Amino acid sequence: MELNLSKKAKLSAGIDNSDTENNDDIVKKEINYNNNERILCYHGPLLYEAKILEKRDFTGSDSEDSVLIQPDNSDEEETKPIGTHYFVHYKGWKHTWDEWVPQSRIIKWNEEGLAKQKELKEGLVGSRQKGKGGGENQATKRSTMTSTRAGEVKRRKDSTKTPEPLGNNKQINTQGVENKNYEPKPDPGFCFELGDKLKSLLVNQRDAITVDNKLTKLPKSPSVKQILTNYQEEFSKNQTKSDKIQYPIDYVNEMIEGVYLYFDKLLNVLLLYPQEKTQYEKLISENSSLEVGQLYGGDHLLRLFLELPLLLNHCNIEAEYLNNIKELIQELIRYLESHKDEYLMEDWIDAGELK
Repeated sequence: MELNLSKKAKLSAGIDNSDTENNDDIVKKEINYNNNERILCYHGPLLYEAKILEKRDFTGSDSEDSVLIQPDNSDEEETKPIGTHYFVHYKGWKHTWDEWVPQSRIIKWNEEGLAKQKELKEGLVGSRQKGKGGGENQATKRSTMTSTRAGEVKRRKDSTKTPEPLGNNKQINTQGVENKNYEPKPDPGFCFELGDKLKSLLVNQRDAITVDNKLTKLPKSPSVKQILTNYQEEFSKNQTKSDKIQYPIDYVNEMIEGVYLYFDKLLNVLLLYPQEKTQYEKLISENSSLEVGQLYGGDHLLRLFLELPLLLNHCNIEAEYLNNIKELIQELIRYLESHKDEYLMEDWIDAGELK
């Protein structure tokens, strides 16, 4: 499965569009761009196809139109742009993402620019694959998990910063994991909202496993991988029909990929009851070519959303970062609840049947 997460896009963990000025081999200070010209524009860590709608030379004068730019420091007020800026529209994105950008974020649409776009994308994919290698880091904070709405999040100051680990053996406190009952814990900064039906399902899981000696029948269908793929496809179909979620499909795709990676890395560490460990080991040994997200289903995915806030609290993450994670993942939780009968059906076996 291809699980393809401005001020708008700052879940890119330390990515700053302003640092694109360092790309002196491509960004030329004196280049002039024309209205309706096809360009490449930095948005977060990547270059996207865009079109110039308008050009202005700002002096910062109060007499100019009220065009505001979010400052680097979120405690400061928005400021007026100074110098040449272009109003751009990203191809395939809603017009709510149109924005004023400095010339340093724009690259000519030519072979050199397209090569740079490809290089950045391949580099990002490569870093993700490297993060899946395991080692001490049990989970990696996604550098581009998602984004924020236009003008809501400040720019960060280091576009080349390596995403810090979400948690490792020292950061993730697993003490007492085997006794957890998967009920909500004290608020670590935020909690994802679960409807009564989902809460009831979690309680039923706990009682069935710890009291009635039951186990979920595995492999589960649909799997976590199938569920996330279905959500991805449904979002893609509906994004042009509703303004409810103001995120480009690219960023939602990356959020989905991040959730899938979290599940893969954290299932055996945090999401299983002790009674489920033997089943897990047997399942993995018999399906060594498959990922856990292809073997487990929505009932185990649901547990992840209780753990994520606590895990994220172990990282040095700004409040804005957490709020944006919450907004995107909350929509995914609502999707799960609306498809409860399809994705969260209980199917139990007696633990004694496990051989």
